Amino acid sequence: MNNHLGFRLHSLRISGHPVLKDVQFEFCDDLNTCDNVYVTGIIGSNGTGKSHLMSAIATVFSEVYKAKLNGNTGSRRFTFEIDYYLFNDHYQMSNSHKTGKYIAMEFYNRQNYVTVIKNGLSIDLADAFLPERVIASTMTVTDKFVAKSDEFYKYRGIRNENSVNTTGTRTLIRKAVSSIMSCMSSKNAFQNEMRILLDNLGLEQHLHIKYGMRYKSLFLRNNMSIPMFKDIFDNWEDHFIGRENAPWGYNHYLRIREDNQKLDSIVKFLIKHAMTAQGSVVVSYDVMQAPEEFHRDAEAILLLSQLDIMTFPTVEVVKKGMLYGLENSSSGETHLLCQFIGIMADIRQDSLILIDEPENSSHPDWQMNYVGWLKEIFKDYRSCHFIITTHSPLLLTNMKPTESTILRLKRNDDGKIISEGDFTSGCFSWNVDEILKDVMDMKKSHPDEYNVAMRDFENALRINDKRAAKDAYHRLEMMINPSNVLLELLRIQMIGVDDD
Repeated sequence: MNNHLGFRLHSLRISGHPVLKDVQFEFCDDLNTCDNVYVTGIIGSNGTGKSHLMSAIATVFSEVYKAKLNGNTGSRRFTFEIDYYLFNDHYQMSNSHKTGKYIAMEFYNRQNYVTVIKNGLSIDLADAFLPERVIASTMTVTDKFVAKSDEFYKYRGIRNENSVNTTGTRTLIRKAVSSIMSCMSSKNAFQNEMRILLDNLGLEQHLHIKYGMRYKSLFLRNNMSIPMFKDIFDNWEDHFIGRENAPWGYNHYLRIREDNQKLDSIVKFLIKHAMTAQGSVVVSYDVMQAPEEFHRDAEAILLLSQLDIMTFPTVEVVKKGMLYGLENSSSGETHLLCQFIGIMADIRQDSLILIDEPENSSHPDWQMNYVGWLKEIFKDYRSCHFIITTHSPLLLTNMKPTESTILRLKRNDDGKIISEGDFTSGCFSWNVDEILKDVMDMKKSHPDEYNVAMRDFENALRINDKRAAKDAYHRLEMMINPSNVLLELLRIQMIGVDDD
């Protein structure tokens, strides 16, 4: 593969996976030189292993990353061989004792080990390059990803990383605010990316983040000092009247108690906002119009949140002049905002981004435009590879053949998962019926009642049974869209029957 412009995952072969068993997947061809964000769409009926495949990809790269950090040892959940391109180099990695393209994989009784071939030559794992980041993005409660992030692997899902059984809109919003904080401190392009996202969603260029505060009478004082702040926690029994146990943030306080720099940041924040707090809202920021103050306060807000002094943040957007919170907006709007913001915070050049069923709760118009939005918002990350699972034919309509691949998963008669990749054609601008039939392998696109009526109509025409033809035509007339040209064609055929 020559003139490769970034990270591209070529193939994955696994053996012994608890769900996928033994199977090989190809995500792009080895001649790909796409000068744009590359997208692989994974389709298949329920139960064909799409979400498990996404999880397996993330697991493989995480295991390789940990093996590289730990001196090439680690756990084995299944045997794999992965094949990718990065910096114009071709890498093949395996945790089997053999490495080579399309080899038979097998388990063996020895220390877990990752072998590497770079451009046909064996090298040490320490000398190999991995994608800069692997990002797992999902708005599905039952996603199969590991819900715990580290420096390399970023989980951007609906589950709470500290309590994976906790999910909901609040978890999403909290993560979105954390992502915005990260972007404000480290990413110059954040506002430009957000402008595009808000515009595409039909929202005005405002994004308000608001916080309240617990124990305002204790902490929100214009004469607050570090000794006073310490005294509140050191002698909490005297200040938190009626509490039998220490405040929730007490243990975190102990970790920063001697860090005067952090305590000074907190105290200055409390003094500054003591005179401006109104009602239940202590601070409010519009990060699209005046981001500087939010950026300056970010450290203090984070510390106060960890101390359980700042309350849960709210995020508000503006549509047609009306301000409303994400908790009260549509699920599709909330999901897309939080999903894109999460990717914005974590994406780096040469990253792999795994997105599981992004169409959930989205209007068909948004589904059709989703891939286009990805490419528009992340146009500066052409070295990245996005892999998306979907059940939406509309999402596939924006996948150009030169910039995307469609991978179909099926189960054969024995229940074994098989994959079929198409690297030469795409679905760009196809209509939904064409995609359902020719790409998603849907056997029928109409209800049984319609199919029976159409069959009856065709049979009646064939035997010239006028009464049966009229009866079938009237049934079809009740089911077919009045603007569909098919109805006019059927009417013309009926005229022929009447005149016979």
